[in-house]
Parts: sequence; C-alpha cells; structure tokens
Amino acid sequence: PVDETIELEPNVIMVYADKKLDELSIIADTVGFCRPDLIIECVGLNNPYDEDSITRIQTYHTAYKPRLGTYIVSNEPLINTAYEDMEAGIHFLPVGFDQTKLEKIIELFIDKENNDK
Repeated sequence: PVDETIELEPNVIMVYADKKLDELSIIADTVGFCRPDLIIECVGLNNPYDEDSITRIQTYHTAYKPRLGTYIVSNEPLINTAYEDMEAGIHFLPVGFDQTKLEKIIELFIDKENNDK
C-alpha cells in the first residue's frame, strides 16, 4: 500500500484494473491505498484550475505513482496554461461532452493488457 495520508477531493477517481478479479488489490480503509493504475481528476464547467489545483494533482501523482499516469478530464479547454508545466505522466484531456474523446483512457487499459501478455 501507498504510505501517504493525503485527503482526496471528491472529483478524483482512482482506477484499478486487472483481467483477473482475484489479482485486483484494493484497500478499503482510511489509512492507505494500493497503487492505482490510473488517477483521473474531473474538472467541471467554470471550475477554475488554479495553482492550488495543480499542486494538489501533482501531489497525488507523486504520492500514489499511478502505473498508467494521471489524467485531468475537463468539459472545456483550460484558459490557464500552467498545466503544460506539469511533470511527466500528468495529462490534460479536454473532452467537453463528447464521450468518444475518453477513448484515449480506454486505450491505456487495452495497451496495458496487451503488454501484460
């Protein structure tokens, strides 16, 4: 388990995946989390993504070290370009209301499964 005590925001999703359910490791307590495959943070309309938000997501990414990276999913493009300076493995994905743009995240899991063979 990740030995960090970081309070997660409600718009942050930790994703765990494995083709065998028995291989899936999830801790269901308030002390720690297993390393996720992916972290997704959802940013809604008119939700400013300021320096505090950037620091928070970088903290999640550094502490939990998601295997497939961290994605910030937004309804609209960000006006603030500060996300461009984020560390490697953190990606911004403006999807609007077009769910097909989420395919990039699904493809991560397909590639993971193909690489695990």
